[in-house]
Amino acid sequence: MSLDLRDTLGGVVGSVCLVAAGQPFDTIKLRTQTAVTAADSTIGGALRDLLRKEGAAALWRGAVPAFWSAMVENAVVFSANGALKRLFAGSSSVPDDALSLPQHFLIGGLSGVFSATAICGPEVIKVRAQHRGLAGSARLTPTQALRSLLSTEGPRGLLTGLAPLLVRDVPFNALFFGFYSTYTALLRSAMGIAPGGDLPAAAVLLAGGAAGSTAWTVVFPADTVKSRMQTAAVSGGATADGALAALQAVLREGGTRALYRGWGAAVLRAFPANGALFLGVEATGRLLGSRGDASRQ
Repeated sequence: MSLDLRDTLGGVVGSVCLVAAGQPFDTIKLRTQTAVTAADSTIGGALRDLLRKEGAAALWRGAVPAFWSAMVENAVVFSANGALKRLFAGSSSVPDDALSLPQHFLIGGLSGVFSATAICGPEVIKVRAQHRGLAGSARLTPTQALRSLLSTEGPRGLLTGLAPLLVRDVPFNALFFGFYSTYTALLRSAMGIAPGGDLPAAAVLLAGGAAGSTAWTVVFPADTVKSRMQTAAVSGGATADGALAALQAVLREGGTRALYRGWGAAVLRAFPANGALFLGVEATGRLLGSRGDASRQ
């Protein structure tokens, strides 16, 4: 399985675009998922509470670990995705029609195994920096969150939530890359662009945003369980025993609807953030001379 540095650099540049476009929405999503009152479990309630108590700057809290998490995730996932496509195609160059749609979905899912394992630690630090924590307790900076985790839970704490993260990321990436390939093919056809031709920036944003929103809708319950597990140690919750305990706690609080708390913020984030991600990947690939779009690298 051969790696291409262009795939990796594309993931890094795309990560900058993703975090810049989506971080405020990600903070609100996390707050609604881990809210302790019904009023704070809505997008509007969480936003009002955050602005009133912490100010607008809090929307960007966790941006540094979010960037590192996104950079690691996307460098890994786009590198793995590109390498797997070359492996499946049996060629160092993968034209648009070399792989079937089911193969795009399968390769995306396999890429998710690599990314979930790589980002679990940064994800734990990010959500603990974003989370409000116990009443009256000081908010942790990313550095403090890391030190606290290592002192109380040891290095194994960096793997908290890995199981639901895999449950989230494997299907997410299968849908993400699969639907991106589908949407870009449809847009090329609608715009009269030949297979393999470059799409305009607006079309890339549309395809990436639609793919991200579709994928997030399907996997969102797993993301809620992951967030509960990763914030349990700083919120006084009793959900750190495992994914099943976290799932049961969420269901006790609000039934199946509680699994989708923060979904609106996630979709609002997913469209611009994932559109920007693919735009960054595409632009990097074209600048460095890779063939075509990110779905074929």
